[in-house]
Amino acid sequence: MRTSLLAALLPPNPAAHIPGPPLPSLLQTSLFFATPIQFLSRCQQDYGDVFFCRFFSQKIGTVFVTKPEDIRTVFTGDPEIMRAGEGNVVLRPVVGKYSLLVLDGSEHVRMRRLLLPPLHGERMPVYAQVVREQAEAMLRRCPPQAEFPLRPALQELTLQVILRAVFGLDDGAERHELAELLRRYADLASSVLLFFPQLQRDFGPYSPWGKVRALREQTNQALYQVIARRRSQEQGASDRKDVLSLLLAARDENGQPLSDRELRDELVTLLIAGHETTATALEWTLHLVLSHPQVHKRLRAELAQVVGSAAVSAEHLPQLEYLDAVLREALRLRPILPNVARKISQPIQLGGYHVPAGTFVAPCIYLTHRHKDLYPDPEQFLPERWLGKKPDPYQWLPFGGGARRCIGLAFALLEMKVVMAALLGRKDLALASDVQMPTKRRGITLSPQGVRLKLGVPPRE
Repeated sequence: MRTSLLAALLPPNPAAHIPGPPLPSLLQTSLFFATPIQFLSRCQQDYGDVFFCRFFSQKIGTVFVTKPEDIRTVFTGDPEIMRAGEGNVVLRPVVGKYSLLVLDGSEHVRMRRLLLPPLHGERMPVYAQVVREQAEAMLRRCPPQAEFPLRPALQELTLQVILRAVFGLDDGAERHELAELLRRYADLASSVLLFFPQLQRDFGPYSPWGKVRALREQTNQALYQVIARRRSQEQGASDRKDVLSLLLAARDENGQPLSDRELRDELVTLLIAGHETTATALEWTLHLVLSHPQVHKRLRAELAQVVGSAAVSAEHLPQLEYLDAVLREALRLRPILPNVARKISQPIQLGGYHVPAGTFVAPCIYLTHRHKDLYPDPEQFLPERWLGKKPDPYQWLPFGGGARRCIGLAFALLEMKVVMAALLGRKDLALASDVQMPTKRRGITLSPQGVRLKLGVPPRE
């Protein structure tokens, strides 16, 4: 009686014909945030490769897909219908309204064209040197023969890479002050408040969202000062290779430069997309390699043959085929994001179902990467499965796909390769404990829980 009364009071759900958990939207949202792996895996087990979830802040809900043919439909669909910017709306309070992540249509195309050149091509060797130097600095900071938590060390490494390669800041007071501010601001992407817009209310300086707004204003002021100083320095300068300098010089098809607000939002986007995510991917990869002695041994042998006693550089990377396979397998087994999403503006057919306009459609990275029809022994860490093989873009999707594939993919893979080569090629590392690392959510990412390492320990055979 109570159920029928509730159904009579609520508006009909136009996607109710798609199977999914019959739980209240608030409970589904809480489960998806607190235990995403268990929640998504149970949904697939109970409802198949296409299932529907209702989340608290969504008018209709989300259709998850896990099969390559359905993922292809999403990634190759009309971007005016498959609106990825609206699919990333939870990030807008942090990255800003001009961020590449939340733009759609012609605005997204314009911004992507401006951002793409600085993150590819001839500048890669310069970035590789920056990454190597920061990896070596990380090793100098780590205490020999003593346990240390891996995540803070990697987060500091990736932050310093961003400050140098993206912001173009040399060592000095400005860099140190901005680093402290950006550490705090990057943590906002891990906040539960992003998943519950109803909680984004400023009730004063001591309320949760009041603190977020205060930190955002403080960060904005610091970034605008960096941009203003760089604009004054860039007059007549052409030798700088950092991303900010290249963006200041960039012009769109109409000859227009980026505004200060656009620059601010893209700098924050590169921070959010390249700090926590890359540190997490490296943490998972190091844990997997050090947990598998034969992989570790083979990787060290390749590094000894290709790099030897030299400092690893961009020229070495194409020859490190096994390292490339290790990274691809780590990103398959431990993807950083559970899914990507599009909000559809028109009804579509997907997975044999009619999906109404206003629904979110979400290729589920985690479940696709573990689909037994796509990957034999999907739970096993087997880098050999990638040797001599290119990933299928609808089966391997840690960076998303289609026209919205992560623009920093090349930079991220370069950074991961250089860091892995620098760490494993120059120091013996070991896990402080062999325990399995549970997965936990940190905002939008899936992270290991507390990996600890030791330096100067001979590798296991």
